Amino acid sequence: MNNSVFFKYLVITSGVSILLVLLSNLVFGINQYYDFSAGSLLFFALLSFFIYAMARKGVDSRAGEFFLYIIVVNVFIKLIASFAIIFIYAKTAQPQDKFFVIPFLIIYLAFTVFETWFLSKMAKDSK
Repeated sequence: MNNSVFFKYLVITSGVSILLVLLSNLVFGINQYYDFSAGSLLFFALLSFFIYAMARKGVDSRAGEFFLYIIVVNVFIKLIASFAIIFIYAKTAQPQDKFFVIPFLIIYLAFTVFETWFLSKMAKDSK
């Protein structure tokens, strides 16, 4: 996978995430969490870029387990960081309800699907 394809789908994933968050705001009336949604989107976009850059090195590496290591580290970082982001936001912003998690989960799922797609495509292309 080349850089232009990655960035094209990164923009598409970001756009779909924004649309889904806007729709969830209409359904649940949670407009007050736009700052959290924007921060979450930025975090996952940057994480995707980092994972893509590392996966490119992994594909080019002669050590076959390096690519697998990147996938495991991605899952671990994403999981720990997600819990940390939600915990820190809940403690610092003290939201009135728990609905702030909805936009976060939408963005999390969209970028998880995107990362799974591009990592599996890169793994197939490397063979």
